[in-house]
Amino acid sequence: MQTFDLSVDARHPLLDSNLPKRMEFPPSGRMTSLLADPPGRAVVQVLRWLPYDRVTGWHDQVTYFYGADGRWRSLVMSELGLDPTTWAGPDTTWSGSLSPNGRYWAFPTSVDPPATLGSRWGPVAVMDLSTAKYTFYSPDDGRRTTVNPQWTSATTLAFDWKQRGHDRRAVVDVVTGETRHVNPSFSPQLRNLTYQRDGSAVTVNRPAKMEDGPGLLVTYSPVLRKVAETAVPFPLPGNQWEPVALAANRIAFATPKVQTDGTTTGSPGLIVTSRDLEPQAVLTERNGRDPWFWLAWLNDDYLIFHATGSHRRIERVFAWHPERHELYQLTEIVPTSDTSDLVIVDIVASAVRVRSARQNRTASPSWTAAHGPLGHVPRAFG
Repeated sequence: MQTFDLSVDARHPLLDSNLPKRMEFPPSGRMTSLLADPPGRAVVQVLRWLPYDRVTGWHDQVTYFYGADGRWRSLVMSELGLDPTTWAGPDTTWSGSLSPNGRYWAFPTSVDPPATLGSRWGPVAVMDLSTAKYTFYSPDDGRRTTVNPQWTSATTLAFDWKQRGHDRRAVVDVVTGETRHVNPSFSPQLRNLTYQRDGSAVTVNRPAKMEDGPGLLVTYSPVLRKVAETAVPFPLPGNQWEPVALAANRIAFATPKVQTDGTTTGSPGLIVTSRDLEPQAVLTERNGRDPWFWLAWLNDDYLIFHATGSHRRIERVFAWHPERHELYQLTEIVPTSDTSDLVIVDIVASAVRVRSARQNRTASPSWTAAHGPLGHVPRAFG
């Protein structure tokens, strides 16, 4: 088991990559609008978590994109033609996500249940970052609450909506516009699926407490039929939102408490196993905080994760090599103004290129296209 200090003042060697070593937020200097100068593909999406008492509508929300060309773009959400009197709320699930190849960005425009500035109905929007064209997808007549967009592949998107009190799911091909309805027997775990390259998906049914025994790794077919259920051979407490990451030959689990091979700790940790769930490596956080916002495998070698600082809201992205027992800092996001706001980060792991580990340089202690016409294409399906 490896224990690392992920606090704001800890220093770690830098992993040299195509990401900037330090990202100021909001990005300093002059930048262009994404709508006027689309990046083609994005590597990073960053936005600030805002509370209701500081927001009057979509025009207060700005999202920033770091393009594959190494330049930042900004997007004021009201520029997408959204109702200026509404807003999807501060929940991080609305913030959207970049597709696995970085070309598309998807986000919901409604919340469930609707909040003070929320709209009861709203479509899922998908923007092509090579053209800045965006499309609204909505079931039936559009009067549905669409939530939880998840990329199932580089060009297919799944999202949920409610119909007669029941959860439903749709999958859309964002290139052809072809859609299909998937009507599984929904459970809360299906809201946090991790998709594999063949379109199948996995989730973990976790016990509420460590003493409740092991969790279950559940595998679903592309149409969300349960095809396998495997007991995890070690306690894996947590909730349905604890992230899971899949590599070709390994799985990574996040948990607020670690217990494997008879070793117990009260600290949050990451557990890496083989695909048959044999534990291979464990990383724990020395200060007992639970920093895991998301996990992703980089080249099946490095596990990257986003950790938040305990103060100054400096965010860091780490890269852990379980086999070599090495932890590196990939980048840090530093606020340019005095703020306690949470910064939400989404990184396209497949777009990150690692060059080398810079063992002699330490991170700062103050931490982590083709131009096209603007337009959107409303689309409904029934």
